[in-house]
Amino acid sequence: SAASDVYKRQEVYIAKAGSPKLNDKNWTVFINPKTRWICIGNPQCQERAVEFIDNCIGVIDGNQELVALWLHPCFI
Repeated sequence: SAASDVYKRQEVYIAKAGSPKLNDKNWTVFINPKTRWICIGNPQCQERAVEFIDNCIGVIDGNQELVALWLHPCFI
């Protein structure tokens, strides 16, 4: 059917586009009380960063692995 063809094409596109991999290392949480930023992972890594949602930044290394996730929560 046409719907299943579209679904299959989307799967192929997603597979080719790729996504960052998660490594199996322990993820440490760092909190900066002055700036109120939270880092899950390696706060020293600054290779490739992208803000994908307001106040949410993902950092990937040269191996396309997600190495840090920065969050700046807004408490209401």
